[in-house]
Amino acid sequence: KKYADYNLKISIPKVLFKDYNKKLFDISADNLYKYSFYANLTADLKVHEKNQKFDSLSGKANIDKFVIQIGNKKLPPSYFHIQLNKDKAFLSSKFYTNPDESTDITANIKMKKPYEIDMKCFCKKADISNLQQLSISLLEILKIKNNLAELTTNGTLSADFNLKTNLKTVKSN
Repeated sequence: KKYADYNLKISIPKVLFKDYNKKLFDISADNLYKYSFYANLTADLKVHEKNQKFDSLSGKANIDKFVIQIGNKKLPPSYFHIQLNKDKAFLSSKFYTNPDESTDITANIKMKKPYEIDMKCFCKKADISNLQQLSISLLEILKIKNNLAELTTNGTLSADFNLKTNLKTVKSN
């Protein structure tokens, strides 16, 4: 079974190459199969260095056709797109927590001091337990220990807001 298609290009300055013998992710095929996971990954990134240390990234990283099945519910394809320009990032995403529940998020992010985030979020309605189940599934796929399953959740949320912050003050409507 195919779990992902990918086209990854990453340009790294020679000075930043190190002999790392550690895993960044430990993803098992069993969990990908369990959740009928699929994603199309594309990235064209350039790593920038300053004084022989990591400084920033530029380029793009996209996850398209992100599909996961939770229980007997197969969620529609979601997407996450990130454009990076050294100290700035633009995020555009639509993800599903149920076949009829989606959340749209766009954000401009300044990733160096002074930090800034300008974000827009829209979610007509989402059941909090669906969000919990999606989170548990993704964390299990990535083998990240958590205790989310121990929480009892109920209720719904809806969101339609803009948020601007410099991490000292927040403006929202």
